[in-house]
Parts: sequence; structure tokens; C-alpha cells
Amino acid sequence: MKFKFTAQSSNVKTGKIPVTMTERTSCPDTCALKKNGCYADNFPLSLHWDRVTDTGISEDALLDSIRALPAKQLWRHNVAGDLPHNNGLVDIDAFSRLVDAAKHTKPIIYSHHKLYPGNQILFAWARENGVIVNASCESIGDAYSAIRSGVNAVCIMPKDAEPVTKLTHPDSGEELARVVICPAQQRDSVTCASCGLCARDRVESKVIVGFLPHGAKSKKVNAMVTA
Repeated sequence: MKFKFTAQSSNVKTGKIPVTMTERTSCPDTCALKKNGCYADNFPLSLHWDRVTDTGISEDALLDSIRALPAKQLWRHNVAGDLPHNNGLVDIDAFSRLVDAAKHTKPIIYSHHKLYPGNQILFAWARENGVIVNASCESIGDAYSAIRSGVNAVCIMPKDAEPVTKLTHPDSGEELARVVICPAQQRDSVTCASCGLCARDRVESKVIVGFLPHGAKSKKVNAMVTA
């Protein structure tokens, strides 16, 4: 498996923080956005992603770069790609090495791997060690299930979603969770570097971060979500 490490991103949405990529084979076939509207398939990001397989660095080199980051450094893991896996099950050894290397920092990690029991256990274990993995979901219901299992979650929301959406119990009206649209999608002055919401543990507060469809295929993604 090959990776890319960039010490300072030039992306206007992430801000000037370290970012990484993992080669395309890391993405699970169960991801609903794989070759179906994934933002990482947009040019020019897709061009850089395609090069990772041939020109990327080794896992050891990636981990060395992560270990060298200052304490509490905010950074984004996998602006393209996902966690290495074996048929949809996150590679335990590779994931353990990543958590060990990153636990002194504040990584922003998303994963579209399904929350099979093994994956859920790994993500919950990482949370206990201070490394937050956000389960990427296509619905509020799936995101709420992830939160209930002890895993932080994000989900895609329709493009006309309100800044905050409350999930309530159908009978009692009790608030179960709330979806907060990514602040960087609401205000141009906000970046991942200045926000860091996705790096925070939100399980107890039951806050889900929502993302509006974006990129060249946003209409296709929005149609999928609203359907």
C-alpha cells in the first residue's frame, strides 16, 4: 500500500495543515460513492490520487512523518482514499500502527468502511486512545446507529438542509441527536484548520457532522441522498 504525505496543504477548505492520501485500492467496494460521485474523483485531486500508487511513499515513511508532527497538531488523514483493509475489514495491524503514531496529534479521519463488528471495535478502541475515526454514512439513521455504538459519525445531507437538523424520537419527541452542517461549507472564512470539529469526540454529545453534496457530481450525490 502506498501513501502521500503533504506537510502543508494548499487546499482552501482544509487550510494550511498536513494532509495525506492513500492509494485507490484502500477504498471499500461497499462505499456508495465509489465511482459514483466521490469528491476525490474530481480534477485535479483525482490526478494526484492516481499518482500515489506509482510515486507514493511506504507505510513506514508515512508513520515517521506522522510521529514527527508536533503534539496536538491538527491534520487531515486521507483527503483521498481510506484505511487499508482486507475485503472490507480494516487491517488491524496497519490501523494499530496508525493509532500509535497519531495518538499525540489531533487527526481528522473519515472512513467509508461498513461498521462490521470488527471495524466498530477498532474505531471504538481508537477513540479510547484519543484518535477519532468518523464513520462516513449516507443517512442520518446510519450515523445515529454509529454514534450509539460508540463511534463518531458524519453523513451526507441534502443540499437544502438547514444548518442544524434535530433527530427526534417519533413518539416522545425527545432529541436523540443533531446534525450540524460542516462549518466550512457554511462560511468561507472557516477551514478544517480553524474548525477541527471532526477531530473532536462527539459521541456523548451525539453531534453528527453533515456534509452537503459538493464537486462536479454533486447533483448525482444529492439525488442519491434525497432518494
